Amino acid sequence: MFPSLTKYLADRRLYRRDENDQVVKVRDNLQDATRCLVLGFPAMITKPDDDEEEDRFCRSGFLSGPNAWMA
Repeated sequence: MFPSLTKYLADRRLYRRDENDQVVKVRDNLQDATRCLVLGFPAMITKPDDDEEEDRFCRSGFLSGPNAWMA
């Protein structure tokens, strides 16, 4: 599959829950990070911004024109 994921897959095999349905907190950092990433996706989705501010920024001459910062 992905040979570069050997550490991740090894940690995944160790990820388990105890008899009280609690995650066993041993070598679970990669799995915790994956869980946070997956559960955090809805919070990362944003509505597109209005292009009005970007247009104003471009028209100001900051990005183009004789006084542009890269001119």
